[in-house]
Amino acid sequence: MNLHRLGTIMGIELRQRVRSVAWYVLLGVFAVVLIAVMTVSLSTFAASSDGSQWFFSLVIMLVLLLTLLISPTLSGSAVNGDRDTATLAPVQVTLVTTAEIVVGKFLAA
Repeated sequence: MNLHRLGTIMGIELRQRVRSVAWYVLLGVFAVVLIAVMTVSLSTFAASSDGSQWFFSLVIMLVLLLTLLISPTLSGSAVNGDRDTATLAPVQVTLVTTAEIVVGKFLAA
């Protein structure tokens, strides 16, 4: 496995993700939901004596849950999206192996 080709695949994948609008919309929704839950949790748990522990646990749980939901959603269509937009075929005719394409897209995700 050539590290230079792997880095090239990762760079292409990251550039394609930054250009898509869905990434920014999903990141905005994630931020709004996180801020809303933090605000509600902080106001709810501020009255109790051990509210900070519950607040911390709730925020960590929410961040982990949303991360587990968002990451596969965005990275799941990496290869299929490339096939639909016809950007996978030019990559496949180069010296890059199939394993390098898969690993590069996985690492970029």
